[in-house]
Amino acid sequence: MRTKSNRDYLNNEQKIKLCQICGKLGADWVKTSTGYGNGGATVEDIILMRRHLPTAVQIKAAGRIRILDWLLEMRAAGVSRVGVSRTFQILDSLLLAEQLMSLRVLCLHILCREPLMENSIYTYKH
Repeated sequence: MRTKSNRDYLNNEQKIKLCQICGKLGADWVKTSTGYGNGGATVEDIILMRRHLPTAVQIKAAGRIRILDWLLEMRAAGVSRVGVSRTFQILDSLLLAEQLMSLRVLCLHILCREPLMENSIYTYKH
């Protein structure tokens, strides 16, 4: 069973009660927002939900997740799913971050003269 709510219209007491109800009903996952409210997912809401939902209930964050950093913050706070409308922008950011990491590893290799792992995605040809 899936549940959705517009948490920006609820106070913390109501959010906690909603989590308890979802837990008692055996929801598989709870979504933070329908996307039609004034706000969207917040890290504070995710932390509150994770604290008051059974561990078996997954959380889907939706609304206002527009950049990679926000998505990673949501994951760190306890979501297992995200709903985003700017998928390509987030993927571009992820690709750029991967390229920067590759460049950092290469620079460390050159500076420290450390061999790169053979299976690494950061290996390069001389």
